[in-house]
Amino acid sequence: MTRRKNPDIRIESYGRYSKWKQGSKKLPMILEFTNTIEAVEGNEFEMILRIKESKGL
Repeated sequence: MTRRKNPDIRIESYGRYSKWKQGSKKLPMILEFTNTIEAVEGNEFEMILRIKESKGL
């Protein structure tokens, strides 16, 4: 039985972003780096992760 490697997961950025255009391949632009955001319609909180070595999870 082979041992699974633990995936390498890193947070690239998080915070308030511009609206994402559906079907677009471009990531939204960061407006403010924050870990709290007011729950108001139109505010978008996003987190971009870089995940490596996660095959088979």
